[in-house]
Amino acid sequence: MSIYDFTPAELEEIRRADERMTRPRRLHKDLHSPNWGGDRRSPTAKAKHINHLGNPLWEYRVMRGLTQRDLAEEMYISQQCISDMERGRLPISKYVRGWLQERGVSV
Repeated sequence: MSIYDFTPAELEEIRRADERMTRPRRLHKDLHSPNWGGDRRSPTAKAKHINHLGNPLWEYRVMRGLTQRDLAEEMYISQQCISDMERGRLPISKYVRGWLQERGVSV
């Protein structure tokens, strides 16, 4: 079957169906919205999580040149837990505070 076997109306219907399938979906927001397809947190929430200074866990990890995974293996906790504590999503646990204090980090 070739393209010449279709009538012009059928070809137009196929083209429209193909366009509907390949067109990017728009949710309820305009493409020029600041939150389109990206980080949906407010700018103040983003700024809060970007600044790690003053976080003893982050400072210890960066000063030693460790990745979150390496530090998590040393502490026997998950990498996600390290990430959440560094970003402020979780408070630094008593276990981690004690572990840092054993290594001379003021918490």
